[in-house]
Amino acid sequence: MQRRHKPTTHQERRGSALVASLISVMVVASMGAGLMQLHGSISAKQELSIDTKRALYMAEAGLSEAFIAVTQGKSGKVGSPALPARFGDGVYWVEATELVGGRVQLESVGLCGSGRFALSMVLLRESNPIAALGAFGGNTMNLNVGAIVDGYDSEEGTFAEQIDTEIQGIETTGKGGRISSNGDIDLEGGTSVELGKARTTKVFGDAAPGPLSAVNLGTGAEVTGVTLPMPQEVYAPEIEVPELRTYGSLVHNNPSSPLFLGKVDKHYDSISVAPRSKITFCGPTTVVADQLIVESGGQLEFDTSSGPIVVFVPDNLELRNGSVLSSVTEDPTQVAVLVGAPNVTFNPEGEFYGLFYAPNAPVLVPNSLRIFGSAAAEELTLASNAHLSIDHGMLASAAKGIDHLPKFLSWRISELPQDPIVKTRLDPLTQLKLAGVTPTPSPVAHDEKFVRILYRGFDKTVYAYSGPESGLDWSNVMKSIKVMWGKSDSDFADWDGWESYGGADTQAAESAPQMAG
Repeated sequence: MQRRHKPTTHQERRGSALVASLISVMVVASMGAGLMQLHGSISAKQELSIDTKRALYMAEAGLSEAFIAVTQGKSGKVGSPALPARFGDGVYWVEATELVGGRVQLESVGLCGSGRFALSMVLLRESNPIAALGAFGGNTMNLNVGAIVDGYDSEEGTFAEQIDTEIQGIETTGKGGRISSNGDIDLEGGTSVELGKARTTKVFGDAAPGPLSAVNLGTGAEVTGVTLPMPQEVYAPEIEVPELRTYGSLVHNNPSSPLFLGKVDKHYDSISVAPRSKITFCGPTTVVADQLIVESGGQLEFDTSSGPIVVFVPDNLELRNGSVLSSVTEDPTQVAVLVGAPNVTFNPEGEFYGLFYAPNAPVLVPNSLRIFGSAAAEELTLASNAHLSIDHGMLASAAKGIDHLPKFLSWRISELPQDPIVKTRLDPLTQLKLAGVTPTPSPVAHDEKFVRILYRGFDKTVYAYSGPESGLDWSNVMKSIKVMWGKSDSDFADWDGWESYGGADTQAAESAPQMAG
């Protein structure tokens, strides 16, 4: 018996096609949904990547703003998580932490869109560009026979506390010396006799000549460290002589009564110290003496018990044979003698703790003078049997009167803080708006908003101002003489900068006594 197949109807064929079409549509729809999901995921990742890069730029902008703040003498703190600084389409804030040795750590957090980034930087707040060179001769550096250079760190104690050994009858740390020059460095050979013992020329440390120069060692002379040339010549910073109220000329000729100068910054046309007379500079003080002359038997003493001392000598320095330099305190970081004169008479005896800087004159350091700190000159020579000890603690000293910027020490990517505005990935501007917070514009987001300043205007008059920074018209400031920053006006209670100008302490800018010259 044959089975007869029922012919397929048109409706059945149409139903089969519909099922196939639905399956095709579902497959295409699934692929489309997958592609859309993939595209959305890629877009989200791209958007997050872009926002993260923009957040990095925000964090870098914060570090730049904080660096400028530190340069101006501020703390470096900008904004906060609760009230960040706005910059473009994002926000940032910078936390500043004071570390030992004059260092400051800046932690910058940048937020933009869904991006978050944190950077950290460590600066040396007041890097001394001269002290970092050790003993420096701009054109040449010379050590005569028997001269010795070693070093120590005043932050770890006095030189006497760090003496390691006695070599050739000389007590020394046996390390830490550093000499440098843009030209040749010459160490004289041979031997000399000091206290009955033979001495040879020696640097207990490094000697760095100029890029195209060399260290020339005479017979028996020695450098215990490296003698590699510097990669480039060193620019000797110009001395910035401050503008101070003038007090005419001062001649001290009274052996029975020392003269004490300090507390108030002063400018003298000349200072002269007669034989057997003594002038004591008492910190904190800044003294400008166009001419400084100390006769044989006259004495200059530095007392930094209460603060630092900076002495500027623009025109003429004469420390004559038999004159005396002495120090009440043994802290080289607190004393700087900055000499702009092209000719220098330098033949004192005694002990000097500090920085001696004469970039325009040749200087011979006599063996009668013991220097603890740093010395630099156009041409620097250590006399036979002279002994100079470099203080590494001076690297972070104030370096007043010398152009300097904070020194960059390190940079790294740091961990994000756990503040609520960071943990959520919402746009920070939207979050702040919902919280009713208006971020502070970047230029005015610094922690210090009050300033006390003495400045010379473009009309050549000296003005004094104390109050909110926003109240000072900076376009009228031709030159800043002295400036201090604070969170409030009460932060300036202990600042004595006004006395140098007759006590021009005001809440609004007004004319201070006009200086002579």
